[in-house]
Amino acid sequence: MTLETCCECDAPTGRAGKGEDSLYVDDNGPYCEGCWEDVCGLCGRPGANKIPHPIHWPGEAVSETGLVHADCEHGECGRAHAQLSDAERAAFLRAI
Repeated sequence: MTLETCCECDAPTGRAGKGEDSLYVDDNGPYCEGCWEDVCGLCGRPGANKIPHPIHWPGEAVSETGLVHADCEHGECGRAHAQLSDAERAAFLRAI
């Protein structure tokens, strides 16, 4: 049996592997519990510095963790906003 180790600190994760209960964001991981605490749920890198905003544009990627990098969230929000027409944006804003 192979011991799964954290991609950041090489500590054992104590988990079963990808597809089971290991901590990944997309293809980034596995992470141990300690490193997972500040992994950005959008880019999968450590050092996330804010709680994600609770409201998202249609088509905006949502964080897979409890934190995001402010720059990642800003970029993803802008990307999703740009994909919508003026009418779609207005309809969404009226609905929230």
